[in-house]
Amino acid sequence: MMMAAALAMQCSMLHAAEGDTISLSEKWLFKIAESAAQLPRHLETYGFDDTQWLLQKVSGTWSVPADWAMKNYAGAYRGWVMMPAEYKKRRVFLHIGYVPAVANIYVNEHFLGKTGQLAQTEFDITPYIRFDRRNLFAFSMSRYEGGEPMRAEDKTGFTTGIYIYSLPQGEAPAPAFQPVKAAAGSRVADRMSVEPYRGFLDTKQRMTEDAQLLRDLGFNAVTYNKLSSDPDFIAAARKAGLQVVSDQPLTSTAFVDADHHLVSAAYHYLPQTTFSFQNVIKNGEAEAAKRRNGGALKVKRSKRIITIKNKACTVVFDRQTGFLSRYMVDGVDLLPMSGEGGLRPTMGATLVSLNSKKQGKGQPATVSAVYDLRNGKRLTWKYTILPQGVISVSLPGLQQVSLLTSPRLNRTVFLAQDLKGETQLTSLRAPRPRVLTTTLTGADHKGMTLVGNEPLTVGQTSANSLTIEPESAHCVLTFLPK
Repeated sequence: MMMAAALAMQCSMLHAAEGDTISLSEKWLFKIAESAAQLPRHLETYGFDDTQWLLQKVSGTWSVPADWAMKNYAGAYRGWVMMPAEYKKRRVFLHIGYVPAVANIYVNEHFLGKTGQLAQTEFDITPYIRFDRRNLFAFSMSRYEGGEPMRAEDKTGFTTGIYIYSLPQGEAPAPAFQPVKAAAGSRVADRMSVEPYRGFLDTKQRMTEDAQLLRDLGFNAVTYNKLSSDPDFIAAARKAGLQVVSDQPLTSTAFVDADHHLVSAAYHYLPQTTFSFQNVIKNGEAEAAKRRNGGALKVKRSKRIITIKNKACTVVFDRQTGFLSRYMVDGVDLLPMSGEGGLRPTMGATLVSLNSKKQGKGQPATVSAVYDLRNGKRLTWKYTILPQGVISVSLPGLQQVSLLTSPRLNRTVFLAQDLKGETQLTSLRAPRPRVLTTTLTGADHKGMTLVGNEPLTVGQTSANSLTIEPESAHCVLTFLPK
């Protein structure tokens, strides 16, 4: 058996083209146990009684009881295969696709070895097959190898295909794919950043999408490992302009969430685009300054409200809640005049203090609202009101925001800085852009543009209500009156 294992390892990572093969991607006899120690002994032998075993599909991941979520459960497969007569006097190989865990492989009671930890594996099974009877194939694996992190959502199983193929005697198998060093200046990605690294079912479509996403994120190469070893993925990477290399990736941080939408960590790796988010704010403020010359801002305090106003704008804060409850520019109310509307944190924020400060002539006024959250944290919203009627608010701590606008603002347009530039979004279910502006206007096309200089997502919950979710630890929203 030691000689068999050595022979198998010599032939691993061959990646012959599938072509004319015997597919083993079907239902197998299957047994699962809470641990490898509880799997039946001698399951690779001819006389083993598997009449009580269930069936498990290849490709596929295992379903287990809920209370096994954090256990290192194990599974075993058994199946019988007749070899075609045309395989006689030929070299015969077993191809094992991507396996989240490391599997033990047996053919006709011979232990061939273990699957590769980094990639797919192939075994030369020529010395062990028979043509006068069925051949027994048996596999066993634990959910994890020792030392791997355990997560409740991880699964295992054969998640890509298994097949047998043959070559004429004396003909060498297709050479293994050998990753090379990345070209100088390359940005190297990890496919694990856009896919879970255990227990998912791979497809050519997902491979193509992942390769293109990594390219769009500005990477030139991808590290060779379990998730990037499939020949189909290598082909997809090349088509997308990615090298598959031996270099370590810049990061293995997840770039997508469970819905495959970009998360804030991805924004640090996005390539530059021609769209300048800061210029949107700068140009908007310049346009507001041309249209409005409101003069010096005055601050008035009463028991219930703080009012900041000049000829161009009126801004009102509720002193009991800290909410921005009124925003009027050129006599047009952009927020509701009363009630729980306006701009505010979502549920769970209690006002601690609200302070205002007036600057000199031609300078902005500032308002600071300090909140306590249910989780025990304290955060501060800082508003800056320019004499032209432009408001900016600094939102720390990834606090979700609710904005209820005036009923007259019945048209909403979302404009995103996406991977490739500036795009109008017709659906917010698309992958999250790095930044997003929202233009709210009425029938007369007057209104305001909501724009932030850190990544954020804006969702529309009703005709006049928006939720704003900052994607980074600090976000500045700027309201530009139109």
